[in-house]
Amino acid sequence: MHHLTTRARQRENDTIILIFSVTTLMLLMCSLKTEMNFISCSSLIMGGELASIQNYPFMVSLQSQGRHFCGGSLLNSRVILTAAHCCFYDDLETPLDLSRIRAVFGQDDLRKCLDDSPSTSPPQEPPTSPPISIQPPVPPQIPIIPPISFPESNGEPSLAPPSQSSSHDSISTLLKKGKQNTSPSPCMEAEIERMQVHPSFSVTKMTNDLALLFLKEPLDLTSSANSKVNVIEMDQDWQDQQISASNISHWNANILEIVGYGRINGSFRRNYQLRKAQVNVTRSEFCNRSGLTIREPHHQFCVGDGNGISSCKGDSGGPLIAYSSEKNVQSSNRSRRMTPILIGVTSFGLANMCGNRTKRSVYTNILPYRSWIEQYLRAAMGEPPLPLLKNHGVSKKENHDMIMIAIVMIIVHLTTIFL
Repeated sequence: MHHLTTRARQRENDTIILIFSVTTLMLLMCSLKTEMNFISCSSLIMGGELASIQNYPFMVSLQSQGRHFCGGSLLNSRVILTAAHCCFYDDLETPLDLSRIRAVFGQDDLRKCLDDSPSTSPPQEPPTSPPISIQPPVPPQIPIIPPISFPESNGEPSLAPPSQSSSHDSISTLLKKGKQNTSPSPCMEAEIERMQVHPSFSVTKMTNDLALLFLKEPLDLTSSANSKVNVIEMDQDWQDQQISASNISHWNANILEIVGYGRINGSFRRNYQLRKAQVNVTRSEFCNRSGLTIREPHHQFCVGDGNGISSCKGDSGGPLIAYSSEKNVQSSNRSRRMTPILIGVTSFGLANMCGNRTKRSVYTNILPYRSWIEQYLRAAMGEPPLPLLKNHGVSKKENHDMIMIAIVMIIVHLTTIFL
């Protein structure tokens, strides 16, 4: 009798461990979807104010079918820096069809870009499409995806993978032919030739969330027609890679701003106007407590101090900029100290916290990636490459190892129970 009781207790313990192991495995397998729910609200300028493109000429709107879906920063006449997750459809596996994507420059009201004339009414919604099956991953450098469709989700258009049965009759009215404007126009567009996602980008952990987009033709930044378009600096005085995102006192000694075309509240109403807001960097623990997991505190900023200013859907990939203080910049030129310097890229936030005054967001610190970025900037301009420093980034192997450990635990305990 005592032997049976002991065995029953052992089986009960094994069952508890099995349930724990299965739950762990499910959480790991679902981590992709969980993390990506954060992105659905990443990057909106909430609590900010209207901004002039004259002050932010480096700001880029990435559009599909005439719809803004991500921001970016112009680094030189041919290269845009954005977030890696902006280079995929909502399944975060299928790379975007670059033939359907346009980069729009020099505009602080995107409604003017729809027909090259000012407009006060929002555009007609793109056609919807039925549910589709998720396609297998394709290397992001090989854009071989059919046309984009926009299924509705709770009344909000989403960037979904393509559907073969979708109708695209109205795309011609929403999307320009992709030719860069050469005459004075409210909007300047350019086609994207290819994209380079950071090789260590982790879709489950949202680390190394950076990508470079290469235009088919370099922009003419000297033309008077393009007077509202210019590049943003990654200042040499800030290139010390030991200055990590966790060095809060260093960053908050400067004026920090976020800028973008994202939504301005928690509703589904789309925003077309460029907005800006001042922000502060805070400790990564605050993001972790609010449900935003910062995996790499040296490579990721936790931004927001509970004052109601934050980001939400629409500004992913947009810039976090600093106006360097006198003590951080060696230059004695006073005007140079007011030059915006790119220090971060909008990465993710919590989907269910749009409009919450305590909301915070996570930004990628670009300083540790300077050598990676510089390689492609030089190549795009036909310059010889520099020696690459060590590959900055977090490997995807960790998550794979955790899943394998959970599977082994389940197998072991199943064997214990049924033998």
